[in-house]
Amino acid sequence: MLCAALDATTHDQIARVSRDHRAYLRGFARHLCRGDADADDLVQDALVAALRRGHALPSDGDLRAWLTAVIRHRHVDRCRRQATRRKAQRALATHPIAPTDPAPWWTDLDADAVRAQLHTLPPELARPFDLFAFERASYKDIARRLGIPTATVGTRILRARARLRAILTPAAIASPGR
Repeated sequence: MLCAALDATTHDQIARVSRDHRAYLRGFARHLCRGDADADDLVQDALVAALRRGHALPSDGDLRAWLTAVIRHRHVDRCRRQATRRKAQRALATHPIAPTDPAPWWTDLDADAVRAQLHTLPPELARPFDLFAFERASYKDIARRLGIPTATVGTRILRARARLRAILTPAAIASPGR
């Protein structure tokens, strides 16, 4: 599917670089990963990135350098993801979630409870929130419909969420005079 969208020149260029430089790219990836399976994955990721970029690839001489940089960046990304995953696993191991913890209060909220409180918000906050949350309109669509900038839509939705959260928290419900 991806290859069909490429013109013949781009496809030939990538095939030629893959054929001519695959050994170098694989060796570089093996050096980074210290293993064959991960190295092959990195080379494949770089070639897929080249296929996706197709129309904007550098010239033949620069393509090898570009693919080398892609391999390096993908390797760094993988290392960071693995470090983050290990850190999260250690945190979960030292602070396991107790199965007896009650569910958070907001799990009992439904759309009707939120809709019922929309009238308490100013119309300039309620309308964008309603369009976004219940009509699934995009920020651009909301901006067009209300005649306001897209950034303003995001700000108003954020403020509406904060006010609804304050209204719908159990403490606020328990003492409505607040």
